[in-house]
Amino acid sequence: MRRSRGVLGADEEVEVTVALELFGERVTEDQTVPAAPVRPRRLLPVVQSLMETVLQHSVARAPGAVSCRAGCAACCSHLVPIAAAEAHVLRDLVEELPEPRRSAIRTRFAESVGRVTRAGLLPRLTRDLDSLEPEAHGRLALAYFGLGIPCVFLEEGQCAIYADRPLACREHLVTSPPEACSRADREGVVPVELPGSLSRAFGRLSPPGSPSRGRMPLILALSHAERHPDSGPLRPGAALLGELMTAEAPPRPRGAKSRK
Repeated sequence: MRRSRGVLGADEEVEVTVALELFGERVTEDQTVPAAPVRPRRLLPVVQSLMETVLQHSVARAPGAVSCRAGCAACCSHLVPIAAAEAHVLRDLVEELPEPRRSAIRTRFAESVGRVTRAGLLPRLTRDLDSLEPEAHGRLALAYFGLGIPCVFLEEGQCAIYADRPLACREHLVTSPPEACSRADREGVVPVELPGSLSRAFGRLSPPGSPSRGRMPLILALSHAERHPDSGPLRPGAALLGELMTAEAPPRPRGAKSRK
């Protein structure tokens, strides 16, 4: 991996070629990442781009057509896990909204947290969701769904932040009828098979033991971002990308090279 000599400017970038193993096929993709040390949130656009590539290949081999359509909000009351870096991005997005919309969204967050608190779920929701055993995660997700809390960004049946929606939302594609996603037990849901979870891997970029390690419920995004400043070790963009690709099962690189 070649890097420029001398002092790197804050906005300097390098191009990194990533090779993905997708269902036995080797796929390469060029990505531009910060050359200087940065925090994981700066890598989010790259992760979104890589996910599009993964999803295209996953959908192409799916046994049926994807049934997800604009206006279908069947999955928008389920537990949505997000990485801490996504929480900071969403908090900034909310803060940039004009009034009174900003206050309305913040109120929805507060009301959602209030509902899980009154239901006694908050202590379990404040843990790293990815650290839970599958059975425990399933019970928690079922209990959360039972509260009927719509996504704070759901407006008139549409995602109000679709272009900036969480990685987990992007990964959720199904070929089954939309009404199956509306069932508490999700019986009959046929998800599009993915070769790994970039959403989960992105949540593992923070150091072990960090409060930002793993993923949290979307409804805790604002409170987490306000309690925990976006801090921690800075790493060059190419190094962060390398960590991302080895943080979880495939897609992972068979090799990568950077060039100015």
